[in-house]
Amino acid sequence: MRPRSIMRLSALSAVLLSVAGCGGSAGDPMRIGIITDCAAGGPFAQSQQAEIAGAELPLLQRGARMAGSTPSKGLEGASVDGRPVKLEIACAEPLNPKAALAQLRWLVESRHVAAVVGPAHEADPIVARYARRHPETSFMLASGDQSSTLRFATPNMFRFEMDSPQLSAGLAGYAYHRLGWRNVTTVGEDDPPGWDAAAGFDAEFCALGGHVQPLWAPGGAGGDKRWVQDVSSAAKRVFLAPGFYLSDGLDRFARRWGRGHDLSRRLVMGWDADPSNPRLHGVVAVSSWPWTKRSALRRYERRFAKAFPKVTDLEGIGVTYYDAVEPLLEALQHLQGNTSDGERTLQRALARLHYASPEGPIRLDERGQAIGRTYLGRIGKGTVHQFRVIPNVDETFGGYFRPHSVPPGPHSPACVKLRRPPPWDRPTR
Repeated sequence: MRPRSIMRLSALSAVLLSVAGCGGSAGDPMRIGIITDCAAGGPFAQSQQAEIAGAELPLLQRGARMAGSTPSKGLEGASVDGRPVKLEIACAEPLNPKAALAQLRWLVESRHVAAVVGPAHEADPIVARYARRHPETSFMLASGDQSSTLRFATPNMFRFEMDSPQLSAGLAGYAYHRLGWRNVTTVGEDDPPGWDAAAGFDAEFCALGGHVQPLWAPGGAGGDKRWVQDVSSAAKRVFLAPGFYLSDGLDRFARRWGRGHDLSRRLVMGWDADPSNPRLHGVVAVSSWPWTKRSALRRYERRFAKAFPKVTDLEGIGVTYYDAVEPLLEALQHLQGNTSDGERTLQRALARLHYASPEGPIRLDERGQAIGRTYLGRIGKGTVHQFRVIPNVDETFGGYFRPHSVPPGPHSPACVKLRRPPPWDRPTR
């Protein structure tokens, strides 16, 4: 999702809502700072409520109570193994490093939180840079940028969701091996989140020996019309990177480009699959969310809807915050609520944690980054039929991405064939 971390947002000014708490012995409150995205519609608009709700749900499951009718009103009676837990809620304008830094400083230096979750959208690894200067605090990433963990890893920073390039793992292998592709046009948004979103597919396709021609589409108003027009009729095979196109733009593309092509053989796409569009039937999509109805994700969605009946999580961002707070609480439970030896005991517990996310099992690599699963599905009438699970997706793609390699950009990663492709694309004996 993460899907969730590369969606475009418009933003307004930052606001703050605080509740007391801090770390220490088992009897002292543990404070957790939550940085949400200040969204259009004013403070604590619907998307923000979903982020706060995702952070609160793990505590509600442990006996906490809503303090009001909306998530932004806070919780009462939150605790883990008898240790009180307090949430400090702040918000920052998305993709604004200065706004994010201001909220980080307020939470860590003024409110003295033991851990910080968020923000969900970063144009720069500002959290990673700040985390290096505050090793006593745990930082739980909610953004999808690759550089934070791959290039700026620090022992007090963790992400229990896959980064944006990881979200496409397995799809390029399907296109190369099953569809016989050797050349592809990848279409993504021309900005840092868009480059990250396309990088995983491109790296995997190139590692197998394919050739990639990128086409970067403008974001913002009117962007959908531009990229639909810019996809050349000579482009025989297309990968649509997730997160930048709207449903009407996707429909225009399917109508225009699909006239002369069997889309099930010529198109693969990220998680923005629309099974209500008959033109896309037969097209294969990839997601970090399982497509099957009987899954832990569906159970999470039912619990979310029951706890927050007035909150609609259209972007799926709530699970991102859930996947940051829940591991924190599980690590605290392993310590029986006691971090009196310092917050590094909590960090060691987090690093060793094997976490059952709603999206699937997660373990961390040596940089504190999630190793997880993606799911391939074929779009059908009103549903997506899952047909393959890609396990153990790591952020290096088997060594294609390295800490000192050039980060994803309009001209990177370089298209290079590897002697050993990513593990999930290697033949099994």
